[in-house]
Amino acid sequence: EDELVVRAIGDGTNGMSYNRMLVMKVDSGDKVQGMMVDDTGITTVSLSQLLPITTEFAVSPFLAVPCGLYGVDCGTGGWSERAKQLFLHLLAGNNGDTVLTHTSFAGLKALVRVTVSEQGQTVDCAKRLSQMGHCTYNSKDRRVYARSDIVKLRSVDKSPASKPTLGADVEEIFVAKH
Repeated sequence: EDELVVRAIGDGTNGMSYNRMLVMKVDSGDKVQGMMVDDTGITTVSLSQLLPITTEFAVSPFLAVPCGLYGVDCGTGGWSERAKQLFLHLLAGNNGDTVLTHTSFAGLKALVRVTVSEQGQTVDCAKRLSQMGHCTYNSKDRRVYARSDIVKLRSVDKSPASKPTLGADVEEIFVAKH
């Protein structure tokens, strides 16, 4: 798992198509589930379709990165189709800014907090889905600092005695416009 490989598509007579895939899960047998990092999407393929990746192909930046909601436990069943649709509805219907707060990684998966503006209120998507019964939300109740605040705090005084200790509470905030 978390291994980057190449998925080869085609029979060889009409050419081959190659796509980078990040392995997420290896099923018993010969099936592998992974995320396509150049054209997005999660797919399941046969082991026979996978090839080792060459160095020059591996160093190119990903165009897609697997993400998950921070602090969310969906149980063993995972997300229901209804929960997925509600999440997409929250993102599409906000008519404003969507704020992604990167918190940590689970392997190569970025764990993010997603907040949207809903009727003038800031809504945490994971908390809303939890309130609707689609998951369990385990907030770590961490403080969030904007990049500008971190720069200000670090530039106040350079002496070790007066330097604020931000430690593990520091999180970057990224704003994405729709």
